[in-house]
Amino acid sequence: MRTTIRRAFTLIELLVVLGIIALLGSIILLAMGRVRKTGDVTAERAMVVALKNGVEQFKQEFGFLPPLVIDDPAGGPGGAPVDINGTIFVWPTTDLYLPTTTLNGSTGPTDRRCYSQYSLPYYLAGSCDELYDGVDGLGFTAPSSSHDGTFSKRGRRHEPIVDPTLQKTRSGQNRLSPRVPITGNTPANQRSRAAHTILDRWSDGTAINSRPIRYYRWLPDFWPQSNTAQSGQVHYWNIPFVVGGDPTNLNPPANIELKSAEWAIVSAGPDRLFGDEGGVYNPEAVKDNIVEVGR
Repeated sequence: MRTTIRRAFTLIELLVVLGIIALLGSIILLAMGRVRKTGDVTAERAMVVALKNGVEQFKQEFGFLPPLVIDDPAGGPGGAPVDINGTIFVWPTTDLYLPTTTLNGSTGPTDRRCYSQYSLPYYLAGSCDELYDGVDGLGFTAPSSSHDGTFSKRGRRHEPIVDPTLQKTRSGQNRLSPRVPITGNTPANQRSRAAHTILDRWSDGTAINSRPIRYYRWLPDFWPQSNTAQSGQVHYWNIPFVVGGDPTNLNPPANIELKSAEWAIVSAGPDRLFGDEGGVYNPEAVKDNIVEVGR
């Protein structure tokens, strides 16, 4: 009678098998991480493109670009850049010519902050309530052609050009932040109801890991007419380096599209850094910014 002997795995063989399984698992996890990162970037770029198209639609419908809201008005009431009487603080268009203008806290040409995190939700989504834009909830009445940031607060109601509440961040947060309406008519609550931003894909709702998408505006600056040698020629292009401009503001960019641009939509990208934090130029942080420009 033949006896069948069953051979068991040795400890070394078991360790080899486990090692192979662990290696395959690591490869799969890395691949999944790359796919997720690519998907996040693709989704964020789609949002930035949608906002760019929204700005172009706004300009086509009303004849001018959305105003640049003053995110942190000097001497303002605190909170959102509005007052309790329904006024939205915006920069005069003429200020966009001057690279030394202290736009939103900028300290000079190498610390350019000619952007707003409030302009897009205010003028594309109509996120302010009736006190400010004439409509309760998303939507707005006709914005003023005087470029003073106000709305008519009467007549036709315009539906949101872009509705950020239809998308979520990677962590499941609503893109329009805060998503829960704040009630009450105290001055603080009135300002809080206007404190809306559009979060980027990588925001998770916490202050440290949330980055609102920015709306930039600028205009080219020229040599003064008194300079006969270069009268009327472009001195430098008033373009923030976060968008792709020269950090020194001394030379026009090589990018032809940027040379004719006057505004941009910018997301900080996966690293959650725009590249100008603390007023310091960070070229590595700028590299993964998601940028769409227009004029």
